[in-house]
Amino acid sequence: MGDISDLWNRYSNVYDILNQFYPYQKHLDLLCSLLAPKPGSLYLDAGCGTGNLAIRLSRAGARIIGIDYSNEMIAKARKKNENLQFEFADLDKQLRFANNTFDGVVSNNVIAYLGNPENALTEIYRVLKPGGMIVVSTLRENWSPLTVYKEHLKYKGLLHTLSVFFPLIGLGICNAQIVNNIKKGIYRTYNEKTFFNLLKQTGFKDINISFSYANQAVVAVGRR
Repeated sequence: MGDISDLWNRYSNVYDILNQFYPYQKHLDLLCSLLAPKPGSLYLDAGCGTGNLAIRLSRAGARIIGIDYSNEMIAKARKKNENLQFEFADLDKQLRFANNTFDGVVSNNVIAYLGNPENALTEIYRVLKPGGMIVVSTLRENWSPLTVYKEHLKYKGLLHTLSVFFPLIGLGICNAQIVNNIKKGIYRTYNEKTFFNLLKQTGFKDINISFSYANQAVVAVGRR
């Protein structure tokens, strides 16, 4: 996974400023509505970060396991909610879970950073129950953090944007590294066709594609 661990360990220090960020909140709303978690069912948050999405999903009464490659992200997620299960895992490698474990899997903007996205999706397919749902988003082709910032400014206004200005600088530094790594070919972005084909070749069916996060993320929904 290259330098992803170092990047996201640093990113963890500013990541939760996104909780005050309009496009991010709308994006999480969409992922939750698409997954539609059922009380008592078991879901995997693959690349859970600091636990924002997992915590939202748990409010529906669902059981959630969150995994992430960054120990700093995991530590922050555990502090937020000690009742949820957060643990270290490398999505480029085999997951510890048995076949047919989860009713659904969600993964938010992680695929772009993986060295072997095909392997990650194959593993997600394996641990999903037959008929289980995947909701996965990743960086869209020509991804532009500036477009996301502009959408926040549009909906929340200048005063709110200025109130989170300094944390946004830290976020911007991390995003600049991500953009640079995309240009170097270390990370990859997707368009509607390439993301659809990635899921299809992994075995998923009933795939639907949409866009979110100020149209800077491509979102796929499919079933095993």
